[in-house]
Amino acid sequence: MENRFGFKDLILTVLMVVTIVMVGASMFQFDRQFKDVITLKEQMSGLTSDLNDINKGNGEVLSRIDDLETQNNKLRKLIAAGVKVTGSVASGAVKTVGNNVVEEVEVSDEIKALRKDPFYRLKQMKKMPGYAQGGHYIGVFAANVPKLTPFISGDLYSMIVQSRIFETLATYDPETLEVQGLLAKSWDFDEEKLELTFKLRKTPRFSNGSPLTSADVVYTFDLIMDENFNADRYRSNMKVYIESVVALDKHTVRFKFKKKYFDIFGLAATNFPIISKDFYSQYPPKKINQIPGLVMGTGPYRLDNPSKWKKDELITLYRNERYWGEAPSFDTIVYKSINSDTTRKQAFINGEIDVLGVTARQFDELRSKPEIQKRAKEQILRHKRQGYSYVAWNQMRDKKPTPFADKRVRQAMTYLIDRERICRESYRGYAMVTTGPFNELGTQANPNIKPRKVDVAKAIALLKAAGYEDRDNDGVVEDENGKPFEFEFVYGSGSEFVKRVTLGMKDDLAKAKVLLKPTPLDWPIMLNKMNTREFDAITLRWSASLESDIYQMFHSSQIKDNGDNFMSYSNPELDNALEAAREEVDFDKRMALWQKCHSILYEDQPYTFTVRSKSLSFLDKRFKNIKKTNVGLNFVQDWPMSIPFYISTPDQKSK
Repeated sequence: MENRFGFKDLILTVLMVVTIVMVGASMFQFDRQFKDVITLKEQMSGLTSDLNDINKGNGEVLSRIDDLETQNNKLRKLIAAGVKVTGSVASGAVKTVGNNVVEEVEVSDEIKALRKDPFYRLKQMKKMPGYAQGGHYIGVFAANVPKLTPFISGDLYSMIVQSRIFETLATYDPETLEVQGLLAKSWDFDEEKLELTFKLRKTPRFSNGSPLTSADVVYTFDLIMDENFNADRYRSNMKVYIESVVALDKHTVRFKFKKKYFDIFGLAATNFPIISKDFYSQYPPKKINQIPGLVMGTGPYRLDNPSKWKKDELITLYRNERYWGEAPSFDTIVYKSINSDTTRKQAFINGEIDVLGVTARQFDELRSKPEIQKRAKEQILRHKRQGYSYVAWNQMRDKKPTPFADKRVRQAMTYLIDRERICRESYRGYAMVTTGPFNELGTQANPNIKPRKVDVAKAIALLKAAGYEDRDNDGVVEDENGKPFEFEFVYGSGSEFVKRVTLGMKDDLAKAKVLLKPTPLDWPIMLNKMNTREFDAITLRWSASLESDIYQMFHSSQIKDNGDNFMSYSNPELDNALEAAREEVDFDKRMALWQKCHSILYEDQPYTFTVRSKSLSFLDKRFKNIKKTNVGLNFVQDWPMSIPFYISTPDQKSK
């Protein structure tokens, strides 16, 4: 009898071949990830219990992830339309939102479970066709960074670096803005909302290998509260609201609060980076103040040496091999400091940096160049976390009142500065005049307040009422003692854009015979002048939050101890409104209080609030998965709040 190769034999052969291929692929993959396995093995004891908590009953959720993301995209559109989403999967009912009739969709339990993982977007990205881990991202700062040590560095650039190195107990989803656990896996308030207890994950480690425990959380708080440590900005807020931070066991920590605060969770969880007791306690607080680059955290990136970085050095971050979470895309992140607008532009054209934030003039110039169109993608963005530019009028210098101590003088300055011209000419329409510290896209801003128009006659009348006239006909107004009204106007050196805006303001004020003397300074010198209150007027920019707490900038208690009320502004009515807003937990009542604060600031003009501009930038096309979110572009946001991005293998290059 002949042996025939039948259909069953064919099936068995195919299965055998498939099995061999899969085994071979698995072996290759195992070999490729061997190093990662070694690292993970160090964390395995704590990982098991967390994985049981996270993955219990979620097998089906992960297998259906693509379907859920399709539902999720639908949900995002509905949320944007104003539909409230709760409960389980879509019911097919309809809901009227304004003049629109839309389908009412409820969020499934699966999506809720998925969103609890702070790294789910990163995991999804790694499934995208063409995804590859590796390569380098080279960013740029427009000023030198004087310090990187957490809590004592006060500039935006140092905070960007720190967000890649340090982590908080919780974070926010960048699209839904829902809270997600990060270093903490869960938390509970007591009934009075005055105690908040966190359960820490057991897997996080600092980049030196020491495990995160509740002792690190307690140490972080205690260090901030130490008067010998120069953490005035953090301490001034915490000492008002936090009574104590206590470790209940190795992975449980409790915050006890003195009184209610609208963002009490943010104070303890999302705005509170945790540092290592094991590492930082080697140094007395006064010694930490003196070290510019004492930087070591649990985050996805690390410095090569966490204590040796020096002022003005190139900042190079390396992937943290001990990172407890999902590994980030890039091998290294580099930040260069280039003060000159022109030099930054040329560096981008030459391929020396990957991203370029630009002025409106540069944006319109570069976007039409073929070499830029070929290499880069332009980004124009307006969002809820967009900050504002301003001029701060210092009311006390050398313990004496300045001309700006008079509200009428400050109002006159605002009537003179042609902010509409600045938007039109300097920003080329990529900006709008703003009237206060709150973003117009949010609910804190008072909708009834309109920008002051230029009114030279009114400004001259206000100055005259305050005692300023040109008494000797020399072209400059004087006070009653004959002292000319001239003042230094401080701005950041190296920026031709800010220089042009400043010279425009000089011309504006000259119409009322007030002499503005432009004074360009490097950032460290500007910062020192703010801390010592040794300036007349200064122009800067504040970033913003989804709900901005402006206490630190405008409350009178923040004048002392190098606080951010560096213009020495004091108004008891505003102080009371700020205190009431912070302690009001009812949303509508709190918004009414913030809007009252807006009205008081509009009347007092401690700042001339100038413009709120759109973000204009170019990013190398090598980078994939760049998206706009409710909090801005993903590549500039805090980890892991950002939606991750990457470079495909063929586009990765050494620099």
